[in-house]
This record gives sequence, C-alpha cells and structure tokens, in this order.
Amino acid sequence: LAFPIQNKAALVSPTEDYNFKKLRQSKDLEAAASNLTNQEFPILLIIEDNADVTYYLQTCLQHQYQILTSRNGKEGIEKALETLPDLIISDVMMPVMDGFEVCAALKENERTSHIPIILLTAKATPEDKLTGLHQGADAYLIKPFEKAELMIRLNNLLSTRKNLQEKFSNEA
Repeated sequence: LAFPIQNKAALVSPTEDYNFKKLRQSKDLEAAASNLTNQEFPILLIIEDNADVTYYLQTCLQHQYQILTSRNGKEGIEKALETLPDLIISDVMMPVMDGFEVCAALKENERTSHIPIILLTAKATPEDKLTGLHQGADAYLIKPFEKAELMIRLNNLLSTRKNLQEKFSNEA
C-alpha cells in the first residue's frame, strides 16, 4: 500500500502576500449575528506568517471577533497602529520582525501599550516563555495549543480590559 505523497509544494516568498479566503458563516450563525445589532464584535489582529495557522485561527474565532491579519511583524505593527485592535495574537518566529520585537514595540508605544497580546509559538523553552512575558506579552501559548485555552484567555483578557475601562471612565 503506497500513499500518493509528493514533495511539490509551491515555494512562497516571505514578502509575498497570501490571499486568505473570506470565511462564510453558517445560516444559523448569520441569523444569530444579525440579532446582535447593538453589539460589535471586538477587533482581533492575527500576526502570523503561516497561512494554515492563520486560517485555523480565523475559523475558530470568526463568530466572536472581527479579524484582521498580517504576515510579518513589521506589517503587524503598522496595522495595529492604524486600527488599534482590541486584542492581538502574534507568532514569535516570523520574517522581517519576530514576535518578541513586535510585542516590545507595541507595549512601548503609548497608543498600543494597553492592547493585550498573546504570543502563540512553537518556541517552548522556559527561557523563550520568560522572554515573551518580559517583552510585555499578556499570555504565552505553545503550539500546538488547545482551542479552549485560547478562547478562555481571549475572553479573560477582554473582560479585564473592559473592567478597567469602566473603572477609569467612572473615576473621570
């Protein structure tokens, strides 16, 4: 028994843009989303150079977030400054600028320092995790990750941010 496996994948340049497919919601979820007219979904920026990981994250999160994507750290920082998302998920190992540099740059910038950042990476050593947390990451998840853990962390970060906004707006 032989499997028809071939090593003929197309090479993609790190600077070439991917054309991500627009994900479609099911009829039931479209109906549920249309009932949420008073509530906007939070904006989530995914900074990830792997198209498969980005697609998986989009499929998992498309019903709870408005999703923006970026393929490298430099572009991710530009998009974060332009859109000021509610949350950011970033890979660590990327071309142009790695996730540690992205995290440090966004946390040092007054306009983006408040945005929660989750580093999602295959770099699993304790030293890597400490480096990510030292750069200001709010969470550090190792690939392969549990979808449920990612969802809980995203929800907790959003909830904490919302509570802080309410507290400071009431004090003003």
